[in-house]
Amino acid sequence: MYLKENRVGGTVGYEFNSQNKLEVEYSYYDDKRGDGRRVYFDDGGHVKYTTHFVRTKYNGNIGSFKIEANGYLQHEHYFQFQENINNDGNYKLSKKNQNSQDYGLWINATRRFNNKNWLTFGVDIKQGFMDAADIYLSSTDTLQRQGRVQSYAVFIQDEQRFFNDKLKIIAGLRFDYARFYDGSIHVGDPTSNTGFEQSFSENYGSSNWTAISPKLAVQYEISPAVKSYVSASTGFMPPKLDDMISSRKINKGFKEANPDLQPQTLTNIEAGFNTRPFKNAQFKTAGYYSLGKDFQYFVATGDLVDGQTELTRENIAAIEIVGAEFFFQYNFTENLTLKTNYSYNTSTIKDFDLENYSGDDLTGKQLVEVPWHQAFLGLFWKNKIVNATVIANYVGEEYADDQNILIIDDHLTLDVRLSRKIHENLFFALDIQNIFDKVYIDKKQRLSPGRFILVELAYQF
Repeated sequence: MYLKENRVGGTVGYEFNSQNKLEVEYSYYDDKRGDGRRVYFDDGGHVKYTTHFVRTKYNGNIGSFKIEANGYLQHEHYFQFQENINNDGNYKLSKKNQNSQDYGLWINATRRFNNKNWLTFGVDIKQGFMDAADIYLSSTDTLQRQGRVQSYAVFIQDEQRFFNDKLKIIAGLRFDYARFYDGSIHVGDPTSNTGFEQSFSENYGSSNWTAISPKLAVQYEISPAVKSYVSASTGFMPPKLDDMISSRKINKGFKEANPDLQPQTLTNIEAGFNTRPFKNAQFKTAGYYSLGKDFQYFVATGDLVDGQTELTRENIAAIEIVGAEFFFQYNFTENLTLKTNYSYNTSTIKDFDLENYSGDDLTGKQLVEVPWHQAFLGLFWKNKIVNATVIANYVGEEYADDQNILIIDDHLTLDVRLSRKIHENLFFALDIQNIFDKVYIDKKQRLSPGRFILVELAYQF
């Protein structure tokens, strides 16, 4: 296995005056990652990402409004080259080309009417497309798929303060409109490599979704050192484009596209408080309860494709999430700080509707790849010689399978960062991640990369 990465980027900003600033950022990323299999070609099987990313940010004042705007464009080309010899001794060679593009614009304006009232409103626009082709060089199969999604949202928020700013009430409302269209799939001269029985082309119908998401939050200052809050909100997430248009073999079986997939929704209630128990310390804690509806899950259709189970993603689950977070910070001196964080999460399937599908009822089971416990401890030291940071990260146990039988073990790693400003504009840093070369299995059941060393040299104009 191997990894080659290249990244270059730059940011240019212009300050029209003290109240209006514009910034443009561009980055280019290219990598090549070997998958550990090589038969005839020197590079063997590998994947390659090439990404162009442009972002423009504006902060300023227009009349009595404070304006924030953020626009972005990302184009990604994904290339996968695979070669292997399967169990019956046949050589297989294939490649995948996938072009994806995402762009969007987010603008919000805030106006202060008096010392007690702030009104914010804005728009959020996003659009993306995917065009992918799988070509089998050792057989006749070709598989092409494409589709587009777009979303538009408007939002408004009002903040009111009472009792000498001790009580703060924030109410917001967001309206979303999302659309899926121009989806299609084309299969040519299929064999068992792709799992289709015959050639065909299909144009998917379009889908439209709307959602209204309210939010209400209340913050109360119990004392100058203690602030408490409670909030309630709802969220809306359209389905992923790949789940709607891609039919192909995956590790679990054969994935059937579902262009009729619907969005997921989430209702969240959270309460917490922030306090400074004494001068150099800060403590924050929060507890939350979330209820998700129409959550998407892979289910078996009851059919087989080339001997493999046919799966499709459907809105069949209701999810309950309960969690808590704790954060503590202590400043020993102005240059020496300790930070620690702990979080607990349990995500349970409360209802699992298997009508018209086959498979096991997962009601009462926990979601996979969600650690129950996570913790962080960091020591940050600034000094004249070299700035030093030592961080310990703990990731607890988590389930690896839907039936909650296989458990991924917990692991603890230690990272170190050394940095120094060599010159007024020159910066140097050394990062050593997983310094003790801890071997563990990650949530995707892959072996950890081990110790990772990164050297950074930056010059700021």
